[in-house]
Order: sequence, then C-alpha cells, then structure tokens
Amino acid sequence: SLLPDAPHERHLLARARRFARFMDLPLVERLVRWNSIFQDDLASLLVGHAAVDPLAHLRSALDDNRGVSPLGRLLAANYASYLPDDLLVKTDRMTMANSIEARSPLLDTALTEYAASLPDDCKLTGRRTKAILREAFADMIPAEIDRRPKTGLGVPLDAWFRGELRDYVRDTLLAPSAASRTYLKAEPVRRLIDDHQQGRVNVGHRLWTLVCFERWLQLKSRWTAAAPPQYHGQSQPA
Repeated sequence: SLLPDAPHERHLLARARRFARFMDLPLVERLVRWNSIFQDDLASLLVGHAAVDPLAHLRSALDDNRGVSPLGRLLAANYASYLPDDLLVKTDRMTMANSIEARSPLLDTALTEYAASLPDDCKLTGRRTKAILREAFADMIPAEIDRRPKTGLGVPLDAWFRGELRDYVRDTLLAPSAASRTYLKAEPVRRLIDDHQQGRVNVGHRLWTLVCFERWLQLKSRWTAAAPPQYHGQSQPA
C-alpha cells in the first residue's frame, strides 16, 4: 500500500506492487496470482459465484509433480498453463491465419522430458536463467544477445481505453443488452471502467479480457448456427 501507483500494467512499479501484494501466499498460488489478469477480485465480478479457486486449472499438473523441487513445481505449473494457454495458442492462431505451419523445436517431446529431468542448477544459476541452454549456445549467440532482457509485444491498452477506445469499452460492456450480463455484475464492471478512465487504477488488460469475453458471447450463437452438422461415427462427406 505504500508503493505509488504505476503508469501502466507493465511498469516496474506495477510488478513490484503485484509481487508485494501476494508474497505471503503459498508458492504456486503466489505464481498464479502474479500471472493472472484478475487476481483476488474476480469473484466480485461474477454473478452467483462467491469464491473462485485460482488453482483449479493446475490441480492435475501439481498432483503429478508432488515431491519435486520448488523450481520444478513452478516450471510444471507454467508448462501446464502459460505455455499452452497463452504463448502457443497465440503463435498458432497468428501463423495459421497467414497459412504458416509453425513448429517449436525446443518443445520436442524427448528434449522437454530430458530438460525436465535435469537438476535445478542446470536451469537456474544465481540470477542466470536457462543456464544450460545459454551454455549450449554460447559459441553461437553473441554476448549482447545473451544478456539482453526479454522484450514483450505489449500494446498500450491503458491509454487506448482512456482515449480512442474510451466510448467503445463503455458501450460494449455497459450496454443493457450486453451478453456478459448473464455472467458479470453490471455495477462492478462499471466501477472498473470508471476507475480506469479517471486514472485511479491501470487495468487495461482486465478491460480487454472483459471486452473479448463479451465479443465471444455475441458471436458464439452466430458461429453455432453456421456450424455444419455433426456426423457421429462416420466420415463427413466431401
């Protein structure tokens, strides 16, 4: 609470506030809260839901990795969630939209199984991440590239929803006919938009998520109506 507000969600201050806010939680729940668009405020938006289990989508992966090191559990959690549900799905959609068949060679099954079996100090040495990978390619990758931090492909959602998309986000989410009204309480959504547009918080990614959810609900019935009939147990005719 002593940290100042961040100008946007990717700012170092925003990361510091998120880190401090959840640092007292158990290890994997801490990771999930840090990586989530909505943290502990999702339940307040949902109609008829008093609680949300933040680890529901990871239970099976965590159960399969009991007894491994803390780093191993964190990597398993990311491998079961952030990798397929964020990074890979975006890659697949964008490449397929342009008729490109993408492959991720470092995700070869035998290679990932081997990497998972390696001791922690091959993966993290001090603050040096991907230690064995960096060592393996040290003679091929220039030092300035090896030391270069990650560069994301973020877009200025915070500014857009206060500027050129200000009316769009309000009209989409607050319309009486909004399809998401079945699932989301109107007043908390309104407060979220007001707080963001008046500069009290920076929640562009949350608003983007709600807009995508609303648009998906609007289009779902159209997609369902246009879907071809299902052929159970038979090949679909050419």
